[in-house]
Amino acid sequence: MRADLVRRVAVVVALLALLVPATALATDIYVNGVRLTFLAGVTLPNATVRFDERGNVHITAPGYRLVEQRHDGTERTLGDAGTSTSTPTSPPSPPEARPSPDTRPIPAAITRRYFVVAETNAPGQVQYNVDVMINGTLFRTYRDTPARVIDDITSRLRPGPNEVHMIARRVGRRSSAATDYLRLTVGEGRAEGTTAVIDTTLVRFQRGANEVRTVEQTFSVFAR
Repeated sequence: MRADLVRRVAVVVALLALLVPATALATDIYVNGVRLTFLAGVTLPNATVRFDERGNVHITAPGYRLVEQRHDGTERTLGDAGTSTSTPTSPPSPPEARPSPDTRPIPAAITRRYFVVAETNAPGQVQYNVDVMINGTLFRTYRDTPARVIDDITSRLRPGPNEVHMIARRVGRRSSAATDYLRLTVGEGRAEGTTAVIDTTLVRFQRGANEVRTVEQTFSVFAR
């Protein structure tokens, strides 16, 4: 068990080393009634120390509470009588936001059309490649040239929720201007000649020439 003291002090005093004989170091240590397996690097002002008949060390430190940090992000406050309460803390942020499950009824078939539109205002300058995965399979890698690419992805989707995962990787550095971008849009729309009109934007993923890191993001696209 790892216990942390809420109130910490900077000075390390080897209190037990001074008071406890070497033969007693194998016995138990209790702080405010809580048995600890390890205690080092702390000072407890105004604490009292008592040794019982078995050589166990009992430390009473008014104003302190002991907290066990759990793996699930909660804190377990340890009490004198062996009781405890669990106080939730903010869990660490996940490396990637996952889409929430879509609970809409799943249609029998897809009757709409869906497109990916990749466009850049600085062809050849942004220097990002973006891999687009649809339901776990690589669909295409989009680059910062040509200026505009349109793909119909309707046949790659299944009725209901679909997972679209995008991974942007830098492949060079010709520009560092924040105004130079590569933008991918996934949407529901219709074809008009050699182009497509997006009626409903479902996903927008954009990277700028001023960025350098690899970025991954997962989206949910509901096909109907």
